[in-house]
Amino acid sequence: RFCGKTNKIYFYNPVTDVTAWNVQEMKYANILEDEIQPPKPWKIVIDCFEEDGTPAISYVNDETQEKEMSINRVFMKHALSTAPDPKHGWEKVWDSRRQIVVFQHKQLNRTVTTLEDCSEVEEQERRNAMVKSAPFVAHPWQAVYDKDTDKVVYKHLITGSVEPSAEMAKRASKLEAAMDSPVGWDKVYDEHQQCVRYQKNDKNGTRVMIVDTIEQAEEITGLELAPDPGEDWLKVWDAKNRSVQYFHKNKPDVCVENINGVLKLESIWKAPRPQSGNWELAWDEGSHKVYYYNLHTRKTVWTCHEADTEDEIEIAIRVAPSPPSNGWVKEWSTEKKSVVYRNSQTPDVVYYDIRKVQEAHALSQSPTPSKPWLKQWKENTNEVVFHNPLTRKTVTSLSQIDIENALDAGEDPVDS
Repeated sequence: RFCGKTNKIYFYNPVTDVTAWNVQEMKYANILEDEIQPPKPWKIVIDCFEEDGTPAISYVNDETQEKEMSINRVFMKHALSTAPDPKHGWEKVWDSRRQIVVFQHKQLNRTVTTLEDCSEVEEQERRNAMVKSAPFVAHPWQAVYDKDTDKVVYKHLITGSVEPSAEMAKRASKLEAAMDSPVGWDKVYDEHQQCVRYQKNDKNGTRVMIVDTIEQAEEITGLELAPDPGEDWLKVWDAKNRSVQYFHKNKPDVCVENINGVLKLESIWKAPRPQSGNWELAWDEGSHKVYYYNLHTRKTVWTCHEADTEDEIEIAIRVAPSPPSNGWVKEWSTEKKSVVYRNSQTPDVVYYDIRKVQEAHALSQSPTPSKPWLKQWKENTNEVVFHNPLTRKTVTSLSQIDIENALDAGEDPVDS
């Protein structure tokens, strides 16, 4: 080709885009075709030939005339010179392992591959600085960056709830740590006193009262909910047991723990007393009623009338004549409403008169005569006699029966 500037002929290779001004350069260019080509404006230069004919080459920057002996350094310098300049604090650095330009921030000790990454690192550092400089709130609250508001907020690590400021997080923490409020009360935060208090509202949500401690709220609620014991009693809050107690106005030493205790004492005090001192008034927890317990017989009844009746029965049994000891007992008949007598050997036979008992006992204990003699009870003398229905004779002993039998037979009584 002809060069209009120099008015000279030159040689151009359209495949390799290499220009030579003479045949010698053209030969050199052919030799260098197999070499790795440097990026423009760098070019390969043959400095000389070794003894074995191998060309010794270097790389020259056509613009700056800078010279390098290594193609790797050429690529490094070219990459560094063509890479965009980073923001303040960052510098371009060649990563020889990856053969690329990276951006390094020594103060932050961070290395990235793009300018966008630089901006992202700076943004993250800005956010981290905001979080680090945020006021401290104790666990489980943690300061975190909120990208929606570009502000630091506080997140509860357990519940996940979020508060917009340290003050609000501390407030929520105090509310959480405070004991749960009783029914009808709400935990509220007093901004002025910087503490949790307990507020009671009416059905419309209007505040009725506010107290400083849960103990005060419990006391008020406990006294309100406790049943009214009546005009003779006082409701008093027991802070130790967290419950209501009842004190009698006229009997300060009398104290019960619940309304059932009041009902028990009032019922016992007002219950009628039996005529005798044999009975003790007691309380049945199941039916919430007074009953009467006999200290001697261990019987229980539900009314004073029954207790008096039992006393009358006991007296009636006690004063009734005692039956013979062998198998006889005296007891009360509810049906007849009187004392009756019964023998264990004949439990179905009941006697209502001691004389009948004596008669039955005497007849059972006396010897049985020979027939046709019969045992009979003689009421006017209260003794057992023997009667012969055939002869209509009556005697008082078995020996007399023998005599009568001998006489009837015509025998000599003396001999017999």
